[in-house]
Amino acid sequence: MNDEQITLVQESFEKVRPIAATAAELFYGRLFELDPSTKPLFTGDMKEQGRKLMDTLEIVAKGLSVPEVILPAVKQLAQRHVGYGVKDEHYSTVGEALIWTLEQGLGEDFTPDVREAWTEAYTYFADVMKEASHEVGSDPVIITLQAQVKAQNAQLKAQQQQIKSTNQLVKEIHDLQTMIHQTIILSQNGSQNRGSWWSRLFRRRSANNGVAAPIDQVKT
Repeated sequence: MNDEQITLVQESFEKVRPIAATAAELFYGRLFELDPSTKPLFTGDMKEQGRKLMDTLEIVAKGLSVPEVILPAVKQLAQRHVGYGVKDEHYSTVGEALIWTLEQGLGEDFTPDVREAWTEAYTYFADVMKEASHEVGSDPVIITLQAQVKAQNAQLKAQQQQIKSTNQLVKEIHDLQTMIHQTIILSQNGSQNRGSWWSRLFRRRSANNGVAAPIDQVKT
């Protein structure tokens, strides 16, 4: 990257900063749309995850002027991502989602030069991160982390299934309560109608000096 491109990335990010929360939401929405398999990689609070994303982008944008300062942190980040299940192919999808998000957020300010600058910046750091992830190899710490993440994902899936079952049970109970309520109302209406019929019959009998009126003369 040249100095002009670095300036374009840094200046354009400052325009995104005021809409950071919206930009993060757009980014993850687009990422999950492009590759639904990435969604299970994010098990925490997505608002907090979005804040971390924007903080990382800010550090990277500022660090373009002094890449040697931030590269160690970028490599460590990549190695941690291996434990979360991130693979090489995910980087291209993330890049596509990022460029799309910037285009939505910057509008007319997302010029071809700005697009090219961001593409160059992302490609550079993505290559560094992929290379760093390959260095992990059979690191026992990473293997342990991967196992923990896998167990957490399995636990989360079980909890989601339990919540789904509970919601279904609540719905069934609500439907049963509604049915019982409606049955009671129908029963009460029926009793009132029968009571009204017998009342009219009694009044008719009294009017006829104790002689019951024919059934077909009793109005209902």
